[in-house]
Amino acid sequence: MSAWTNHFAQSGRFVQRRRSANVETLLDLAVQLWWFGLIVAAGLLVRLLAFIHRHRRLVRSGITEIDAMDGPTFEGYL
Repeated sequence: MSAWTNHFAQSGRFVQRRRSANVETLLDLAVQLWWFGLIVAAGLLVRLLAFIHRHRRLVRSGITEIDAMDGPTFEGYL
């Protein structure tokens, strides 16, 4: 095998080792930061629950009926 071919064979193995090391590093980082994902998920859940609460309040208030009213009907409603 020539020196040039040997160089490429070794660099290919190096790249493969480096990729697996990067994957292991990313997995280690994900394992160490699980709590951060939990906090983000909790924040999203709070926002979703707040949206649902606001939407239910609007539905109960009859806002869709008020939106459909014309001016004189609305004045009579008030």
